[in-house]
Amino acid sequence: DFFSHCRTMPASMALGSLSRVLLAAAVALRSTAAGHGCSSGACDHSLLATRVTHQMGAPGEGQLESHRRHRKAVEPFGGAPHAGSSIEEMEAFVQEQVTGFLKSTGGVSTEAVPENTSAILNLTRRTIDGMLEDLPVQHKADQSIIDAMLDLMSGCVGAGTAKQTNASRTDHSKCRKEEVERSDERDVDCAKHKALRDAMLPPPQCSLGTSASGESDDEKDEYRICLHKMYNWTLTVHALQKAYEECDAAANRHTHHRQTCSSKQEVFEGAACDLASACSCYRSHSRAYLEQIPKLQLAEVSRKTELRAGKRAICFLGVLEVADELMNETYSKCLSMETSVAHLELVYGNASNPEDDCAVMSDKPCDGGWISREYEVQTWYAKAPTQDCRPCAEPPVESSTTGTTSPAAPREVVAFLYTQRSGDLVRCSAKDSADCSIIGRGFGSTHTEIAIDANSNCLVTDYAGSKLWRCPVDGSGECVSVVDVPRPGGLAIAPNGDFVIAQHLNHVIWRCSASGSDCRVVAGDLASHGSGRRQLSHPQGLALAANGDYIIVDAGNWRVQRCPVHGAGDCTTVVPRDALVWPYGIDVAPNGDYIVTDNEESLQRCPASGSGECVTMANQGLKNPGFIEMAPNGDVWIAGLDSNAIHRCSADGGCVEVKSATKPTGVALVLG
Repeated sequence: DFFSHCRTMPASMALGSLSRVLLAAAVALRSTAAGHGCSSGACDHSLLATRVTHQMGAPGEGQLESHRRHRKAVEPFGGAPHAGSSIEEMEAFVQEQVTGFLKSTGGVSTEAVPENTSAILNLTRRTIDGMLEDLPVQHKADQSIIDAMLDLMSGCVGAGTAKQTNASRTDHSKCRKEEVERSDERDVDCAKHKALRDAMLPPPQCSLGTSASGESDDEKDEYRICLHKMYNWTLTVHALQKAYEECDAAANRHTHHRQTCSSKQEVFEGAACDLASACSCYRSHSRAYLEQIPKLQLAEVSRKTELRAGKRAICFLGVLEVADELMNETYSKCLSMETSVAHLELVYGNASNPEDDCAVMSDKPCDGGWISREYEVQTWYAKAPTQDCRPCAEPPVESSTTGTTSPAAPREVVAFLYTQRSGDLVRCSAKDSADCSIIGRGFGSTHTEIAIDANSNCLVTDYAGSKLWRCPVDGSGECVSVVDVPRPGGLAIAPNGDFVIAQHLNHVIWRCSASGSDCRVVAGDLASHGSGRRQLSHPQGLALAANGDYIIVDAGNWRVQRCPVHGAGDCTTVVPRDALVWPYGIDVAPNGDYIVTDNEESLQRCPASGSGECVTMANQGLKNPGFIEMAPNGDVWIAGLDSNAIHRCSADGGCVEVKSATKPTGVALVLG
């Protein structure tokens, strides 16, 4: 009946219960050898074992359920199941048996420990030792859990996220205060101009004639008076001219400064979005961490208690093995023994907290409360209102649709556009490349890139004319100038309609609103160019990553850079300079890989990981390939500058010449 109970128990509990029975038998044997406890010299050890088992109680469903609860509390965190209270119970039982033995024998025996008694004691000791050996394993597992959760919390907070947010907040606020000063200066200077203009008299109504010689005195007086009037009026004109120039200069300073502040606003909002994301991540992981700490602390206390109990139990077992005269002394030492448990101390550490910002960061940029707190209540807001807030990018939502519905087929290319050396913008049918028409003219002949926006307009960078143009993609109307851009090159269009332009000679990336009224630098440094993490040199091709980051062909440094969408922080080199000879055009594949044209007359595919281990996709007939665009089906359309053709290359590397053209540089696709 006892062994049937053992089969239903966890192993550690079964060993503990078996050891109790064996220990009881060992004590009985030692008592027999000492001549105590059985008057006939023989004892019914099976009856004694049965009595001990009933005294301790066979493990019932309550004990098993307690063990299951403990195991369930620990296993979700990867830790080994703890031994529960079995070692403590065993220590109490061992002490009880040894105490009873000493009382019954008086600690006096004339016989040696029987061999079978020694074997049983050794088995009991090995059982306890085995259970104690599990304690460091359990400790290590729990420490690993703590370390992993601390790492998760620390990983939420990028280096200097809160510090960067505070710095960019201060920088933006300072800029807006200076904008108020520029606004006041403009108002004063322009009010002065207006006052002079309102008070301006019309020109004198008199004639100076052709000469003052040989005229009468009256005519001379009239001439002198008119000349004086003209002179005084001219002075007021000069004063008005000066006031106008001062007003105009002040207005330009204000406009320029406002653009600078708008750029700083975007940097601040981007940093605040990063911090909001970090705070959300931190709160989630810290909440889970705090929920588990009490369970881990309970397990830690349990292990320490079990170690002390196990060491005392082994000490008590030794009492039965020492000489009779040492039994009571050894027993006393066991009662007062101290066991070090320092090696079972868990180190809970301190999670990296995004400073105090998370305490107040209950919202994120563009939420109503956030705009009010950060902008509207500020003293500068009335005279220096902010531009529209840019919401944080939302993570992609996984589709919950299940079933066997086939994915939608990729959109089909119905037409393609290209620019060529003559300055013409040409549209051709994808089904019949001979069916072409010129839909725009006069765009220069170098570095001309094109892109199509959501409103079916074609945007064209005019490098020679330093402009960005917008043309109806079907050729149904005139092209209009959108904004002046110094030496524009690569071009991309953001999902919200903003257009992003590479300024080839200024070594920066510009981002402008769809209307062209609000432009700011989002990558590169106007003050200097070079190969630093925030510098560019003659940027060329341009694309946007799925999260909005700017993917830039940094042609002067023979590399590809990935710069953060919010314009704050360092750029990352995703294709190093030794991977390409002279990169030009670029696009991003659906899996994040970078598709780059190389003036080594090839099309390269470089991994999204940024390892730089590029592979040649195609090189058939490509000569000095220019800008590119990837179609939804994976085909890459290429403007072949020196091959004088538009090429289409498939993912398997096969290329075909779609259309002959004269020195084309830009290409764009019209999708059905």
